[in-house]
Amino acid sequence: MPPSQPSDAAIKAVKAIWAAVSQAGPDGKKYLTFVSRTDLVYLFCTGFVDESKHTVHDWVESFKDSLQPDGSYRLSEEQWMDKARFRYCGPVGRPFDALLIKEGEWQEKEMETLIRLHILPAVYFTEKEFRSIFDEARESFFSGGVYKITRAVKEDLKKLIDMYPSPAQVRALGLAEARAERSGQKGSGYSTGQAQSQVAAQRLSDLLNRSGGK
Repeated sequence: MPPSQPSDAAIKAVKAIWAAVSQAGPDGKKYLTFVSRTDLVYLFCTGFVDESKHTVHDWVESFKDSLQPDGSYRLSEEQWMDKARFRYCGPVGRPFDALLIKEGEWQEKEMETLIRLHILPAVYFTEKEFRSIFDEARESFFSGGVYKITRAVKEDLKKLIDMYPSPAQVRALGLAEARAERSGQKGSGYSTGQAQSQVAAQRLSDLLNRSGGK
């Protein structure tokens, strides 16, 4: 199957990122340089890529033509613009906050709805992996046929999500932070488009700086 064509929004976003963070190489031309494969995985995990359409393997494999002998990746503008086909440019909702879960007794059906609609989309686990973790933990707060949600249970869940957030959760957190910094207010939704591009550019800039970029 041929690669999907990027949207105009994806092209615009990736072009803006190039303008913001590309750096001059020894030959005077501009490049984006990633120190290692880990940096590419980092970008995937922070929501840069549309994980519903592309796997982390697909994403990393697309960089093979820019792999250098020392294990780093150096991309020309053309190579970077090719990544627009991977770029996530869809709607971004609110980040899931486990501390807002209602405390008290929950029926199994209610808990299952919470898991499927809110928890699974927020964590970077397969459903099988999460179910294994949950089944082990549930012994401490499931009795008499009901789940008993306390503050401690919510805090444990929040720690799990904070430690292993899904790309979608990281995207939502990034936009929430950007929106808060920009307006100092909370609204009914989080802006996309330009703001999302700015968040991605900042994350990429932070990455390059941590990797030794100038």
